[in-house]
Amino acid sequence: MSSDWAMKPDTQSTFRSEQDVRECVIRPLLDRLGYTPSMVTTELPLIYRYRFLGRKKGQSIDRPLRGQADYIVDVDNLRWVIEAKKPGEITDEDREQAYSYAQHSEVRAVIFAVISGTHFEFHRTSDRPEAGPILAYTWEQREGKFELVRNLVAPDALKNHFPDTEIDTRKPLALGLRSFAKVEVGTFKYTEAPDIPGIPSPVGHIIHLIGGSVVRSEEGGIEAIIGISHSHERLNDFAKDFKWTEFVLKSSDDTISEDPTNPTIFIQNRTLSILKGVEIPVVSSPSSTITASVSVNTEAFIRLSAYMKGVTLIGKLICDSSANGVPIRVCADIELTLR
Repeated sequence: MSSDWAMKPDTQSTFRSEQDVRECVIRPLLDRLGYTPSMVTTELPLIYRYRFLGRKKGQSIDRPLRGQADYIVDVDNLRWVIEAKKPGEITDEDREQAYSYAQHSEVRAVIFAVISGTHFEFHRTSDRPEAGPILAYTWEQREGKFELVRNLVAPDALKNHFPDTEIDTRKPLALGLRSFAKVEVGTFKYTEAPDIPGIPSPVGHIIHLIGGSVVRSEEGGIEAIIGISHSHERLNDFAKDFKWTEFVLKSSDDTISEDPTNPTIFIQNRTLSILKGVEIPVVSSPSSTITASVSVNTEAFIRLSAYMKGVTLIGKLICDSSANGVPIRVCADIELTLR
């Protein structure tokens, strides 16, 4: 990856969005600092018990909230986080968001940064955002400040600044894993599905599982957040419309079993609603659709029985629901590579 971006004074005019900042500013910066892809986790989903971190507002407001850390940079379990923002001034809300990711129990980063492309800020997590940044500069100042950045967050510098910091002291999820893990890649293979006259069976069809994480939940136990990516755009659009783009499965166990005969059980209950007349893509033939003849509003009960084999989570998923009183069961084999 080229790192000559910092030598081009006109580059700023070419990026306008948060995605531009990620690709044109943050990734080259990490490369220039000496980080390899294996040291950087992107878009890690995180679960918060309360909406207002540190501010009790009552149960009606303090509800569970999910966030997503843009970058978690890891140097031998010593971490710092980066929150990417679109070009412009950095706000207090931006700083609070980055801080919330840094101090999350599954991350515990020593430094958090907010980068908008036009503005750069680095904060010490132990000081909280109100203390102000330990390093701040603008796009125009970036080259003159680079040595300060390298002295602060380059891999060797970070270890020198925090030699006695133990970031991940919580119980591992399983042998070979830390207390949280990123889902690198995975598959969902249909093994059972209802027979529908005239519709090809999805049995044997594979859906790719990308993104997500396996973490310890704030309430105790383990939570698996698994992203779903269909190979066909129509299926992806349908899944987004009906908020079926991921599983959020919970287990009361504190570690993931390594015994296939005694797996860890993850469960999720969710509502499935489809209105009459909606066109439903056929999984095994997405160019074809089924028109919902009636409206369906039912609960889906999802159960995943899983165990670890090395760094691979292997499981069998069963989803039970019903349509107009007729029971429906869908089963699949799941494999996830964790890091």
